[in-house]
Amino acid sequence: MSATDPSFPWEETSPGHFRQPLDSWGRLWSTWHYNDIKFGREMCLIASYIKFSTVMGSAELKVRLKDAWTALRYYNPGIACTVGEFYREYKVPNDEDIKNWVSATFHTHLGKSAEEVALVQSTDFQPTLHFIPAKDDGNSGELVILNHHFFNDARGQYYFWDALFKLVAKPEHVTFGDESRYLPPARDDLFGLPSSPSIPAYLKAAANVGGSFVVDNVLTPFFKEKKANHLRTKRLVLSEDVTSRLVSACRLKGISITGAFKAAHILAHRGLQKRIEGHAPDQCMCLEMLDLRSAFRREFDPRSNFGLDYHVSLMAKFELGNGRAFLDIAKDMTNWLHNTRDEYTKDPEGIDAFGHVVRQALTGPDASPTPPLFSSIGILENFMQRSYGSDEITIEDVWLAIPVTDTTYNVTWVWTWREQLNLFMSFDEAYYDHQVMEKTLQTIADTVLKELNVN
Repeated sequence: MSATDPSFPWEETSPGHFRQPLDSWGRLWSTWHYNDIKFGREMCLIASYIKFSTVMGSAELKVRLKDAWTALRYYNPGIACTVGEFYREYKVPNDEDIKNWVSATFHTHLGKSAEEVALVQSTDFQPTLHFIPAKDDGNSGELVILNHHFFNDARGQYYFWDALFKLVAKPEHVTFGDESRYLPPARDDLFGLPSSPSIPAYLKAAANVGGSFVVDNVLTPFFKEKKANHLRTKRLVLSEDVTSRLVSACRLKGISITGAFKAAHILAHRGLQKRIEGHAPDQCMCLEMLDLRSAFRREFDPRSNFGLDYHVSLMAKFELGNGRAFLDIAKDMTNWLHNTRDEYTKDPEGIDAFGHVVRQALTGPDASPTPPLFSSIGILENFMQRSYGSDEITIEDVWLAIPVTDTTYNVTWVWTWREQLNLFMSFDEAYYDHQVMEKTLQTIADTVLKELNVN
């Protein structure tokens, strides 16, 4: 593959109709999605939330939001693609198509919370933008972008907000017809990978999965019988002072913020398993999420090309028993993340094969306790601004969730915004008691602060 000869090209199959074969990551998501349909399971979605204030009046604000959403589709036609099992397709729209698309994908909600919006709209596959105006018709509002994970990843959601609010602050008139030049490149093409993984790539992926396998893994136990589905989110925010001292303490100990909170996260769930089931596993197998956009082999702007998930997942195994202390585990996790990033930045071979190796393992019909998921997004100001248009729009709050209402996922994120570290958890109350999960989130924070002597 080269920049001029991609392995997964967009081809015009007829005038105004374009098709792209799915790469390894796209095939994983399409297989997962169509098995969700087959087994009647809930889709794997991402919901991202923004609260903002503005000097604009409510009427002007809504018009600008719709216009920005339309312009964003022009520059990012991937958000309007249809997805099959093996291909994704795009059709250049006419004026009526655009009108219908905006009507179907931009929604205004009165008197609802962001969590309620995410819950009600959780059957939407393609990206939809939801606007919640201020109750008093004031100059503020909330937005939720909801889409299947196929269309974006966690960090990409914040790049999305950055692009959207720039278009709100500085409107652009667009004319559809030539937007196919902005169709997003496949992730595997950006890594310079072939159309099919090589045998060494499969061996590398198999070694990653096989070498990480744990018979007795850390799992989050179910706490109640399934009676009703209800999305729950829990959040904990550290002060600027505590966040600053925590960053300094991590540097002093030679660990990363991600490594510290990941260690505390898995130990908190291990302790929960010990309390509920009377057993604490000595190893854990984790699905690790990495952002390797910086390792792409061809030019790429992360603030465009929306419509594809560009993150990388790999498996990892960590030792927890035999008297290993928090700092030992945090250093192991810090080193794994650092070394793995370096390894795949130098040679991304195997990233593609990983998707093919694990694809079938993600398609079973049974709901059972799952390993707790953890994702560190980073400093959000690296991906979006605090204000737009000479302070015409001010971003006040953000969060991200997997809006689960009928699955056993429980996910914890960590990020920093306005110099404050945030811990955020989403889960389905049908499987996990919200008070227990809230205490678990607090335990994660308490463990890090105690072990690093941050009072």
